[in-house]
Amino acid sequence: MVIYQISTNTKFRAYDTDGLPFNSMRLTPLNGVIMSWLTSGTARSTGEELLDLNMNFLRQVTHSDGHNAVTIDTNGDEVMVWTNTNDPLPIPNCNNGIVKVHLADGVQTCLLQLGWNLAVHISAPDGNGTVFVDIENANNIEPGDARWVDYTTRLCR
Repeated sequence: MVIYQISTNTKFRAYDTDGLPFNSMRLTPLNGVIMSWLTSGTARSTGEELLDLNMNFLRQVTHSDGHNAVTIDTNGDEVMVWTNTNDPLPIPNCNNGIVKVHLADGVQTCLLQLGWNLAVHISAPDGNGTVFVDIENANNIEPGDARWVDYTTRLCR
């Protein structure tokens, strides 16, 4: 894996995954790199890890991969908002939650806990602290159905 900056014709140091399975690598708004590993856990090369542009490990930010988006919070800090559905060690009272992760120190804050029958997609297009969470029920149920729960088929901001 390598990062190439078009504007400066700069290629940064490559990252060798040593053959370990990963899902993705992406840049954060302030030029950090998040490596998303397929394996969950607390050891290196699990969950999601924050690296600098030269691929130096900074910290683990989550214990598992999940739908997420990175943005700048309203106070100027870099954050990742993700769903912790697969987290083997979720923060208290936040199972299947929408969680804000402060990337500078990894502190997690539960924004919303959801029922297990709901799935989400997360987008943070503006970089101004706004995050959109699309919440879906795979069964496409309608309001009034006994299986309808709060936040089903909603777009939260």
